[in-house]
Amino acid sequence: MDLETPADAWYVWLAVSLVTLATAGIALGLPTGPPPDATAAANAIERAAGTADTSGYVTTTYEHDADAVRIDGKTIAMRNDHGTAHASIAYGQVVPVTGHERLENVTSGTPVTEEYATEIAAPGENGVDAFLTDVRAAHEDNAGEWRRADGELRTRAVRTMSAPDVSVTVETTDLPGQQTDELEFSYETNREVPLRLEAEGSLGGDVETYEILESRSGSVVLDLTDIGDRNTLQFPLTVRVGTSGDTLCDATVEIPQAGERVDVCDRGEGTLGTDVPVEDLGYVDRTSSIPEAYHVTLVST
Repeated sequence: MDLETPADAWYVWLAVSLVTLATAGIALGLPTGPPPDATAAANAIERAAGTADTSGYVTTTYEHDADAVRIDGKTIAMRNDHGTAHASIAYGQVVPVTGHERLENVTSGTPVTEEYATEIAAPGENGVDAFLTDVRAAHEDNAGEWRRADGELRTRAVRTMSAPDVSVTVETTDLPGQQTDELEFSYETNREVPLRLEAEGSLGGDVETYEILESRSGSVVLDLTDIGDRNTLQFPLTVRVGTSGDTLCDATVEIPQAGERVDVCDRGEGTLGTDVPVEDLGYVDRTSSIPEAYHVTLVST
């Protein structure tokens, strides 16, 4: 019996070893776990998106294992060492706010009215502009870009505070010579706002006052002591209503209207609007229940 090892046995051994090493290498290179669950993340976003409760907010959170998240329009992508997953957001466009501290504070629970309290209180500001400006900047910075993830996806649907909206009427006394020495303004607003009331006579002379409204309705009487040296204003009068440097609306009061109540600002006309072109932003909507307010859904990763 020939017990000697065949001369080519070492070739066989080498081939088997190489195959074993190659197989082990392939096994080591395969993912050892699943990629992030992008569909679950999209579902969490949709539970908040497009809604707001009586306080103006709805918040959802979703724990995840993604290292990075990308939100672009109506899609979300999530990746980790095991791969990348994608899902569609049925609601529509949401705004990723990672890296924008004030908006991240809002997604973490701070009310917009608290985070932007300084802007809301500033004369001539409606309080909405600063928030919407930050929202637009966050969208421009983050949409379609991979952003770091911290293990929790936070979604908050936000309804902004209403922009100031004012309704004002004026009634004048009728003096001989087509003139007046008293104007009574009545106002109603949807929130407290510094209000400027002024009138100018056709032959010169004017009257102006500021009212810091502590209530949402009331009246202000301007008489000859407010008019100044002339003591009277000649018809027709030009009456204006504004806040700080902005004129909201105006009206002309003719002599036949003396003694009658004349509309200066109708609700909706006397709104201190926003300078942000919200109509051009697909991710900001006017609310149907409060036309002076806006709705947007924010997501931090």
